[in-house]
Amino acid sequence: MTDDLTIEHARVSDVAEIAELYVETRRQALPFLQSTYSTRETQDWMRDTLLSRDTTWVARRARALCGFLTLDTCEIDQLYLRADLRRKGIGGALMVHAKRLSPRELRLVTFRQNYGARAFYEGHGFRPVAFRDGSENEEGVQDVVYEWRPDRLT
Repeated sequence: MTDDLTIEHARVSDVAEIAELYVETRRQALPFLQSTYSTRETQDWMRDTLLSRDTTWVARRARALCGFLTLDTCEIDQLYLRADLRRKGIGGALMVHAKRLSPRELRLVTFRQNYGARAFYEGHGFRPVAFRDGSENEEGVQDVVYEWRPDRLT
């Protein structure tokens, strides 16, 4: 249920909360990844990179952070939800928001082993366009490039 969900631009004052969600979600959903950065380093990266570009949105319900999305032109750079709020329409609402902001095409990359995310993206009309060996991400983990275009929906 998303009737009381709001999606708004992230603010620098949100950085600690967003970083905590990011670190915890990655720990739970991606146990095959080794954490290479501390929460403080993650906060610094988010503040100095993601939030400085004004391309990050947060989803909130009753002022509580539920998830966030970073959309850089037509590339979904980050999309994370609180683990206990999956399958409640929040990810779908963020995806609708991304498609509204970039209605002609969206691209994203996710890890091959992230089966839940892959099913979510494919359920929202994304199609894999490349399977890579991990040499293009800092984790060194195999990934999949996905693309969405409204004219390719079947």
